[in-house]
Amino acid sequence: MSLLKCFDSYMLIFRKPLSLPHCLQSLLHSFQSITNPSLKPSPEKLCTLLLPPSDEIRATEVNTVLATIPETFDARTKWPKCKSIKLIRNQANCRSCWAFGAAEVISDRICIATKGARQPIISPMDMVDCCGKYCGYGCDGTSAYYVGMTVSAIQTEIMTNGPVVGVFTMYEDMYKYKSGVYRHTAGRLLGGHAIKIIGWGTQNGIPYWLIANSWGTKWGENGFFKIRRGVNECGIENNVVAGKADVDTL
Repeated sequence: MSLLKCFDSYMLIFRKPLSLPHCLQSLLHSFQSITNPSLKPSPEKLCTLLLPPSDEIRATEVNTVLATIPETFDARTKWPKCKSIKLIRNQANCRSCWAFGAAEVISDRICIATKGARQPIISPMDMVDCCGKYCGYGCDGTSAYYVGMTVSAIQTEIMTNGPVVGVFTMYEDMYKYKSGVYRHTAGRLLGGHAIKIIGWGTQNGIPYWLIANSWGTKWGENGFFKIRRGVNECGIENNVVAGKADVDTL
């Protein structure tokens, strides 16, 4: 698949032929500026960052929306007994950010489902070992599902069942984040990054998602950060995944 065809598909899906989101414009620029073939990602790989999951996968997504959604929400205060929600992990040199995000959300949701009676800290290595050579495609026996690509659907899912895993396109300027609401402005494309979304709010008039990263407490706002909400900043609202804890089998 050519990059042009990928962008054509994006435009067809989102009906925005002249208004690619800021991050996607930067994505195209980054792709075009790479001259070393060994460093240049394939158009197919870039396409996975640009386009939402297939219709087959999306057929099972959850699009429930509550009638009333608060202006601000923080899972840490909603479920104060669940210590895992407040926990910031550090993946260090491990590149399996998806495993950290999944392990964190599973830990949180087991605690929430049992009203604090069970508070496991699931290891990311459990996820990696389970997936084996198919790492990244999920493990047998999970009840994971996609959440609808709207702000209200994501908010409803978090309010109802707990934190969710989000995936966004990451650039170098993310490493320099210290505080405030993140918006991509500079730096080369680094790839996709999975994190845990725990709430939302508004700062200085800018709506944001409240997120727990896995880079330790010395990064960002004690390990947390905010990213613009409602504009699909770096694809953050395109790929949100959740799952319900089957506490009867634990």
